[in-house]
Amino acid sequence: MKTSRCVFCLLVAVGLSALLHGQSGAVASGQKTPAGVAAEEFFKLRDIRNAKLDESRFDQLIKSGTGFLEHFASDERAPAVVTDLATFSLALSDPKLSMYRIAYAGRLNSTIIDLRYKSDLTPEAKAACAALDAAAVDNETRTKFDRENLRNLREKIDALARLPGAGRFLAERERSYADILAKGSGPAASEKHLRRLLDHADKGVATMAQEEINLIDVRKAPYEMKFTALDGRAFDVAAFRGKVVAVLFWSAADEAAMKAFASVKKVHASHAANGFEVVAVSYDKEEDREKLGKLLKDNKLSWPVQFDGKGTENAFGTKLNVRRVPT
Repeated sequence: MKTSRCVFCLLVAVGLSALLHGQSGAVASGQKTPAGVAAEEFFKLRDIRNAKLDESRFDQLIKSGTGFLEHFASDERAPAVVTDLATFSLALSDPKLSMYRIAYAGRLNSTIIDLRYKSDLTPEAKAACAALDAAAVDNETRTKFDRENLRNLREKIDALARLPGAGRFLAERERSYADILAKGSGPAASEKHLRRLLDHADKGVATMAQEEINLIDVRKAPYEMKFTALDGRAFDVAAFRGKVVAVLFWSAADEAAMKAFASVKKVHASHAANGFEVVAVSYDKEEDREKLGKLLKDNKLSWPVQFDGKGTENAFGTKLNVRRVPT
């Protein structure tokens, strides 16, 4: 008898207030720092809807992004700018736009060369520039996977790794490289590379590799999830084979997570009859057990709720790389 797989939907609720807390773009008075202004300018240019595709727009976007990396490479938004600059042309997927993709890539590569040879770059800017160089070749390799492009990409990543301050960019570049390997050479090649990275000198890279291997291991067989729910019920996800199961990671102590909780509860009420199920994993601490139980009782919740009192160290969350709530 063929066993059908469960489809796990990771319901991601993005809280903008959490994203903005701690960013260096604002100061106590509410005024934006130069880095904040420069980042806002770049992201605004990136997000212009229905903008005319021409070399003038490409030049403006590239100048804004590389200017940010040159002057504000230590800012926490630098990795996002690197990724967005390198992948901008991926949105031009229509074959009719191929000339625009080529034009953008050419102008970006030319700008990277000019930037790399500037004599007054800070060590942080040099690392950001090398990361952008690797990300641009990453994009080219995704467009045309062959041995030469892959070798060139590996050389760019290795060159980045040798620079001071590369750690902020290196994990994402290695993650993307592993993804390209999986798509171009097969999952086994990707897994082999990731397992080598477990011993990487950069802790961020080693952590990333373990996270990716966690997901690879999860995909090798139907996921096992068994526990005794907070209300004493025995739960085994195997009983839900063939249904759509949403696993909601949340915490009663987190405002954004509670909003997600309310939203998922509403969706579940509308679609439960169609085979949609929800399992909740609580990131609350042991001292919140009584409070959590009352909340679930007051909400008349029908879902099973897994609670081990370990907060963000929850076993299921660790295995599925869930570090924060709501997810």
